[in-house]
Amino acid sequence: TLLLNTRKLRRPVREPLAGPGDAVFQPDGRFLMRFEDRLEYFIDDKPHRVSVPPEHIGDVADAKWMARGPGGGFALVGPNHMLLVRGGRFTRLPPPKRASGGEVGEIIGVVDDGRAFGVVTDETDDIDGSPELWRTSDGMQWDEPVGLPLGGEIRALSYGPYGFLVVGARKSRGR
Repeated sequence: TLLLNTRKLRRPVREPLAGPGDAVFQPDGRFLMRFEDRLEYFIDDKPHRVSVPPEHIGDVADAKWMARGPGGGFALVGPNHMLLVRGGRFTRLPPPKRASGGEVGEIIGVVDDGRAFGVVTDETDDIDGSPELWRTSDGMQWDEPVGLPLGGEIRALSYGPYGFLVVGARKSRGR
């Protein structure tokens, strides 16, 4: 005689994952972590779920970088969007724009520093073939871009007492 267990089998629940770059810290020790499309704000090692408005869930999930935001808070940045999270409020930051109206490339890097906020955009046909560094102090107005003499891919950005340091690697020929 064969006995079958007729109870419904529960499928394992997959918890969202956090990866490299999915955390950003404030000087007071508080930090924000991203778990795919979910955010947790940590105060004294105690997590607090951040309620993400439905219209921003895609921006959170598609963020590639997290950094301290201009003027405070946190910035979640993807190749084509920037989202500022400050005091429980979510605000889309306007992307950099040329005064001439010319093309601006996708975001390929973010300055992860509380003293300066900036993004690096990819080269376009409108510029001399190099990535550009765009800076903003308030998240609304962008300074004129600075061309980066880098013949390759951005790997890391930093800001220090002597300015910006951009580290890169040659582009692979197969791309």
